[in-house]
Amino acid sequence: PAAVLLKGVVTFAFFGTDAYLSLAVTSVRHRSVTTAGIALTAATLSWTAGAWVHAHRSGHHPPRRLIAVGLSFIAVGIVMMIAALNQSVPVAAFVVGWGVAGFGMGIAYQSVTLAVLAEAPTGQEGVASAAQQIMDLLGVAVGTGVVGAIVAVGETAGWSRAAALRLGFAITLGAAVAGVVLTRRLRLTDAAAPAAGAAPRSAPSSG
Repeated sequence: PAAVLLKGVVTFAFFGTDAYLSLAVTSVRHRSVTTAGIALTAATLSWTAGAWVHAHRSGHHPPRRLIAVGLSFIAVGIVMMIAALNQSVPVAAFVVGWGVAGFGMGIAYQSVTLAVLAEAPTGQEGVASAAQQIMDLLGVAVGTGVVGAIVAVGETAGWSRAAALRLGFAITLGAAVAGVVLTRRLRLTDAAAPAAGAAPRSAPSSG
């Protein structure tokens, strides 16, 4: 159950922030959609790099450790996103920060899949895989929904767009940190299932 829950935590933290990156760049920092696209592209490329690292290191480190490392990178990326909402911080922080988060996602996303298969009881691998797919989609939906609700409430309450996004990103950051703690519930075992191949971004970003 902890391994399955981690899939939702990972997607909640990453996509709950990713979906509002374009809004932060264009509405808060008043930069072009091209700048936002560069940041999203950086995350896509670094996700691939993280998946490559996972594929080459999963045989040397247990999934529990790799998931914690990946979530830590995501947390650092979200911190940089929060900082970049400040007008005094260079807008390049969005690109660098989300590139860092994408790298962590490449490691964590694949590692959770491996952990679920490794932790599943014999003969229950299919059930575990189905559960993690549901949690994957649920994490994306809830993450983007929660941050979107905060932005909407902020608009009604007269908050600045930066303040609303700052609060929303703080929640996704909390999810990433909670995920690192949750990895302690996993057995510190060697990788027992074949490494999952590199996967592209599993949900589109919303502008």
